[in-house]
Amino acid sequence: MLGEEKGLVIDTGIGKPAADATGADPAICPDIMKLAKSVTDLPLILVNTHGHLDHMGNNMQFEKAYVHPLDRKMALRTSREVETVTEGDCFDLGKKLIEVIETPGHTPRGIVLLDREESLVFVGDMFSEGSPMFLQFEYSDLDIYIASTEKLLSMSEDIEWMFPCHGTSIPLPLSYAAKIKSVAEKIRDNNISGTPIRLFTEDGPCEAISYVCNGITIYH
Repeated sequence: MLGEEKGLVIDTGIGKPAADATGADPAICPDIMKLAKSVTDLPLILVNTHGHLDHMGNNMQFEKAYVHPLDRKMALRTSREVETVTEGDCFDLGKKLIEVIETPGHTPRGIVLLDREESLVFVGDMFSEGSPMFLQFEYSDLDIYIASTEKLLSMSEDIEWMFPCHGTSIPLPLSYAAKIKSVAEKIRDNNISGTPIRLFTEDGPCEAISYVCNGITIYH
């Protein structure tokens, strides 16, 4: 995201630390700083939507990372310096303000970045199309995730488009969040059956249930 004075980088991809932790091919890890500098020569601010390694893997390329306070310890694994931000904090890029909105659920500390002027929001791992929503972590919370989804849906006057970090369709209309919320509510209310699966993440192997409905997949 570019203003007249600064650029904002949101998450830095998997990087070598996460590739080593998850067994991913390091060859697929892009040089985020090189990519950013190909777009602009403006000073860059880095913000992480949450603390998973596939979003912080290249943080070391930047002087500082901004994260939610609960993610500070996780960010220090891959960052030179860490500062924290919470609900309502803004980044002034020069005639462009980017606002921090707290949206826990996927993790206890997730944030999204809102550009009210352009009616768009960068949602991290909150939503995606063509990729599962991961709510199977021991620290994930389905009820809180639903509440965070409702929070964003209530901001329809300020949000038209969502930019997720995963998936096959970018951007997504805000209305897509309502479809995901509907599936999450079916899981909460035990109105949908799922299939047991075994996952391998940076937290290690875990058992989960895969729920599929209307083209949406949620792991819980």
